[in-house]
Amino acid sequence: MTDSIKQWLLPVTLLLLLGTGLSAQNKTASPTGLQDRAFWVKTLHKIAWPVVENLANASLEKNMPLEQGPQYYLTANKVSYLEAVGRCFAGIAPWLELPDDNTEEGLLRKKYKAAAIKGLTSAANPQSPDYLNFREGGQPIVDAAYLAHAFMRAPKALWEPLDTVTKQRFIAEFKSLRDRTGAYNNWLLFAAMSEAFLRSVGEQFDPVRIDYALNKMREWYVGDSWYKDGDLFSMDYYNSYVIHPMLVDLLGSLKVKPLTKYNQKGYSVNEAYDQSVKEWYGMPNTWSAL
Repeated sequence: MTDSIKQWLLPVTLLLLLGTGLSAQNKTASPTGLQDRAFWVKTLHKIAWPVVENLANASLEKNMPLEQGPQYYLTANKVSYLEAVGRCFAGIAPWLELPDDNTEEGLLRKKYKAAAIKGLTSAANPQSPDYLNFREGGQPIVDAAYLAHAFMRAPKALWEPLDTVTKQRFIAEFKSLRDRTGAYNNWLLFAAMSEAFLRSVGEQFDPVRIDYALNKMREWYVGDSWYKDGDLFSMDYYNSYVIHPMLVDLLGSLKVKPLTKYNQKGYSVNEAYDQSVKEWYGMPNTWSAL
């Protein structure tokens, strides 16, 4: 064996041995379902609690940092707070609707429910520093829909415990959205969600906004579980983030028995989309960007 071969063989051998050792160290037992759930609850808390806690303390507007890109064209201090509350509450609503228990997670959920009701009461109060803007601009059409989605996903946790005055204030805010229009795309679903929420709590609602959204989504269906976002097709996250979740809960809220053909198609398309997303996984335990 020549000296030159010896010079590179030793470091390569050491690297191989080091790699083997690291590989053996990484072969730990897979996390259990309980450990996975604990991790995701911890992640939920890290993301959601700053919004929920500050809203409960009427300090959201005071403490929430606003970031604005150079091409951002909206007035951030007018729209960002409803955006944060609506999207946060829509995301955690199914978890909040779970029954109470005395586990560590259950006690945390109970804490969230109490803070959420306190915060929502403040958010609808015109005298509160955190009174949310439903009435200026087009963007509230979007973010009010997320709050409506939260109420529909968790009526027992987020809507029923509110006092009568707060409920009437929110109902008035949702109805105030009717004095403006939005984009000719997934925004039709946003308007429909607010009307569907009003319908779900026994209030006067606009059926045309609901029917129009459903009919356009049917026209915009392009096959293989995908919808266009208006006249143009975009293969992006909006099918996951907006269209499928809202369309399924919108249809569910109508409580049509027996199901219409469109209801049946809506649910079957959602199931197909769910399967297609699963097939786009990359490495194990990772998610596709879509």
